[in-house]
Amino acid sequence: MGLDNIPVKELLLKSIQTLYEDHSIQINWKARKRELKKLADILQKLEAQIPEGYIPLRIACSALLTQRVSLKTINFPKSLQDWVEVWKQIKPKEKENLSESFSCWLKSRGNHRFANKFGDYYSNYWKSRNWSLKNSLKDLNELRSISTAEDVKKWWMQFDGIGAQYGKNIPMDEMDQRFLNYVKIDHRLSNIVDASGGQKLNSAEKQELYKFVARRLKITAWEIDRFCFSFYKEIIANISSRKNNG
Repeated sequence: MGLDNIPVKELLLKSIQTLYEDHSIQINWKARKRELKKLADILQKLEAQIPEGYIPLRIACSALLTQRVSLKTINFPKSLQDWVEVWKQIKPKEKENLSESFSCWLKSRGNHRFANKFGDYYSNYWKSRNWSLKNSLKDLNELRSISTAEDVKKWWMQFDGIGAQYGKNIPMDEMDQRFLNYVKIDHRLSNIVDASGGQKLNSAEKQELYKFVARRLKITAWEIDRFCFSFYKEIIANISSRKNNG
């Protein structure tokens, strides 16, 4: 199915554009963007302040802590000081049973369901780095040397507990410059295209559709991604209304 000839293209644009230009939606979106920018700024400062702890902290908090649970039920670090305190709690200590201690830490933060398995995942990271902070610092330097978004995603996916979605989410939370022209086709964004009639499109084609919409709205692909994720229900409802009204 060619992208130039499918009805979904204009339907997707009209539905997203209508909401993007809606005054009340814009107020909510600006507030949400401030939250996203605040997190990105905190992460940037964290990287500068604790470079050797940055990669394990992102694995621990941005992947393992948030995985398979509602974000409303967990205690996610909200400030730079929160992240610094977390590092003091999960930094590997000599002769420590890290798997068990990290599992207890996860439970204390509200993630009980897979705490034991994720404790092993975190311990495996440090085992693979020979329990060395120098090696976790090397990880950060290696990550920053990568040039493409796809390679960044694959780099994150080498670690236990990080699949394709988290491999994209982690750098997108940073507002990583390599991801400004990137759209993460998760189930929400995929469902939006499907609702518009694009069920037969593959992930790459769906990504190109969102980039088309971003260009028309004169925003980055990163922003169209975050906007559609944040206002998923409203976009689906708008598409449904347009289809019902012919």
